[in-house]
Amino acid sequence: MQNIRVMYKQYTNGIPTQYFSGQEYLYKTDLPVVIGSHVLAPTKDDPEPTPAIVTQVNLPESEINPAWASRVKVITQWDDDYERRTF
Repeated sequence: MQNIRVMYKQYTNGIPTQYFSGQEYLYKTDLPVVIGSHVLAPTKDDPEPTPAIVTQVNLPESEINPAWASRVKVITQWDDDYERRTF
């Protein structure tokens, strides 16, 4: 399982835009992702996974703070609907 970082989809007035921005978040995944891959990332605040874009791949374990390593979530889904969304 590799460590990756993602950025979430940007929203304006509750409507998704075509952009990804903001803070990067650390996840783990077994998917064969590359920078720019579109995935669905679980979040703590939303029961539905959030559209995200992969910004970094193959991060070393040293990137994970041991104090919260057990809380790193796992991405298991591609964002298959990304190309079909209307922005």
